Amino acid sequence: MKKTILIIGGGPAGYVSAIRAAQLGADVTLVEKHKNLGGTCLNVGCVPSKALLQYSYYVHLLKHEFSNLGIDASLNRIDFSRMQEKKGEIVSGLTQGIAFLLKKNKIRHIRGEAKFVAEKKIEVDGEILTADYILLATGSKPIELPFFPIDEDRVLSSTGALALKNIPNHLIVIGAGVIGLEMGSVYRSLGSRVTYIEFFDRIAPSFDEDVSKTLMEIMKQRGIEFHLQTKVIKGELINGVVQLSCEGQDKNIFQIEGDYVLQSIGRKPNTQGLAPQKGGIRLDAKGFIETGSDLQTSVKGVYAIGDVAFGPMLAHKASHEGIALVETLLGKPSSYNLFEVPNVIYTHPEVAHVGMNEAELKANQLPYKVGKFPFKANARGLVEHDEKGFVKVYVCKSSDRLMGAVVVCSHASEMLAMFQLAIKEKLKIQDLKHLMIAHPTLSEALIEAILDSDNQSIHF
Repeated sequence: MKKTILIIGGGPAGYVSAIRAAQLGADVTLVEKHKNLGGTCLNVGCVPSKALLQYSYYVHLLKHEFSNLGIDASLNRIDFSRMQEKKGEIVSGLTQGIAFLLKKNKIRHIRGEAKFVAEKKIEVDGEILTADYILLATGSKPIELPFFPIDEDRVLSSTGALALKNIPNHLIVIGAGVIGLEMGSVYRSLGSRVTYIEFFDRIAPSFDEDVSKTLMEIMKQRGIEFHLQTKVIKGELINGVVQLSCEGQDKNIFQIEGDYVLQSIGRKPNTQGLAPQKGGIRLDAKGFIETGSDLQTSVKGVYAIGDVAFGPMLAHKASHEGIALVETLLGKPSSYNLFEVPNVIYTHPEVAHVGMNEAELKANQLPYKVGKFPFKANARGLVEHDEKGFVKVYVCKSSDRLMGAVVVCSHASEMLAMFQLAIKEKLKIQDLKHLMIAHPTLSEALIEAILDSDNQSIHF
């Protein structure tokens, strides 16, 4: 008899899990309350932000780089509305593609808001649904300052920042993490003045310190302003002008004004409307659904995946987590490890990281050695204007295994896969040293960094 699986949420965790479960012969129902499938990532997150990052970078190249290459490319105007239309066309095509994939795999798709009415019983618009396994994949939503609520008009979350009709004159970004850095980069490339207010003592605080230092140096050269170790204590909207009162490092209070402010201070699990307590589902102090290592909640047969569960709020983490779960539930061998989850900032240059960073290695008292190679010593790096970028690896001294790696360059997200494979397969540095990489490529720097961990770098 077919196993039945009910999935709540049609984002990267939910729809991917649904397709894989259907491929394995399960009878699958997916419930999504929004009109479009794909969740935050596809509709108002990963995909549209990357579109605007790419389009705006073209503008940056035209304005600041082409003349240095002897290319006369006058930029008379920016048709921002067309840019937004093109972004929307991509998103629309992909969401329609997901709907097609659900039909192709004979997955029942219900549009409506799901809520628990009892243990393992879900109600959607009056219909009671149950299944052998229930997967909760309801995603996350932005955190907002309690004293300055988001209105998506002048006070924005990432959703509003992606949907602006006009290019800001002055965009203030509260929070210099991944989302904030990406959105600020978009509008700086389009000509906006961009100012960051960051509570920590560096930008991108979850990455290595030298990543933060290098990225901030590059962004400052592009005219972006930073106030570190600073917090917003008051926010007002007066006659269409955003006015913030901020407390700086030395406790001094200063004001800053702009026409838009982006609140990018994190995200929180989205369980609003789900009524998890009625289903016996326990939440932790931060609102995440509590699970064991097998992703099962406090109720047998009910599981949580993606942003609503423990771990980094990343689309690829959500998808792989869901695939591994349904494969395990349906009797197929599978594997998934949080240690292998990559993290990327899609600025220019990009920053990509996998495994442990230096702070984590020190905290765990793991003996390690470092290898580093700059792209200023790489021929393709010079061509790609990646002179300030680098590759950095962390190697366990006792096992000679790769423990972590970071890449900073124009195509870092595409280059990280070799390091991911090395970590997943527990490869030793000796297994990688003699890998032949095409020349000239950025990827040569990966091997040079590995060689440098044993003081054997050839070109630096």
